[in-house]
Amino acid sequence: YFLFFSPTFRVEKIIVSGNEKVAQEDIEALVGQNLENRVLFFKTKSIFSVDLGRIKKDILAKYPQIAEVEANRGFFDAIKVEITERQAVAVWCNQSCFLLDGEGIIFEQVQGTGPGLFIVRNESAEGELGDKKIEKALLSQVLEIKTKTEGAAGVPVKEALPASEERLNLKTAEGWQIYFNLKGDLDWQLTELKLVLDKQISPKK
Repeated sequence: YFLFFSPTFRVEKIIVSGNEKVAQEDIEALVGQNLENRVLFFKTKSIFSVDLGRIKKDILAKYPQIAEVEANRGFFDAIKVEITERQAVAVWCNQSCFLLDGEGIIFEQVQGTGPGLFIVRNESAEGELGDKKIEKALLSQVLEIKTKTEGAAGVPVKEALPASEERLNLKTAEGWQIYFNLKGDLDWQLTELKLVLDKQISPKK
């Protein structure tokens, strides 16, 4: 009785931290729905009866913007929920556009692409929030190629289209395209690109 029905261990506080995009009130409401359980056919909101795993699962299922959740008991009457939200590394576009995190998961729809946002285009089906639209390894490779192209060759890159397992199309800010062989040596391809730009094509062209 003392553990499960005494007011001493009744959950009275829900402490949420780490959230920025997802409203604290929404998380608190979702956690609150998971507080009441039954012990020997009697209802209880004891901190010892709270299913922390279910709280984590429900939050991740409802909010694609959230990457990780840690739920813990804070003695004696509090549930602590620590949120880690997804961070956008690019925008994934097909017919619509979505923020894309480092794992290749889309988590928030955006209107247009906005200035300064790197776009990864794909010809696959739209999918839903929380779906993985590009493999993490391929996305890392694309971002590395973009960074090195802008750094080594001095060419601003606006969009990327993984056309096949072997080919990546980059669209520059000026509108022309660069084709990379994903299976080839990246540094050598960048050297070739820089030589072409320096020796064969004038800045005016």
